[in-house]
Amino acid sequence: MSDQRPLSVDDLNFIDEISNLISESGLPRSVGKVLGFLLVCQPEHQSSEAIQGHLHLSAGSASTATTLLRRIQLITAMTFPGDRKIYYRLDPECWNRLLQLRIQQAERGRVLAQKGLHIHPGNARIASMSELYDKSIEVMKQIRL
Repeated sequence: MSDQRPLSVDDLNFIDEISNLISESGLPRSVGKVLGFLLVCQPEHQSSEAIQGHLHLSAGSASTATTLLRRIQLITAMTFPGDRKIYYRLDPECWNRLLQLRIQQAERGRVLAQKGLHIHPGNARIASMSELYDKSIEVMKQIRL
């Protein structure tokens, strides 16, 4: 079901840069590689075997990456009639969903900062934390994709 065009050097570099970006947040490089690949591959849906082959990942690394990306709802699994393979693609709402997750995380951080200020009134470090979360939430809520 997937006639993948060969990846160019630019594609491979882009995938590697996405992988580096994702690994800086503490996730495995394989997660970034799969995400980067699904951003540039043609067609936009790819089987696990294609992902493994193009990215030179083990079956375990590809499975871990796709499982994690599915869990955070950045990719979806799909099938085709008469084909037993599972294919993966970016979820059309993945960037909005990611933004909403970041807003929720920032809101939890703001609540913790407010709790800290209740316990330690006037603490400049906690006040700075609270201010950062307030500003972050304000900016993120203005973004519309």
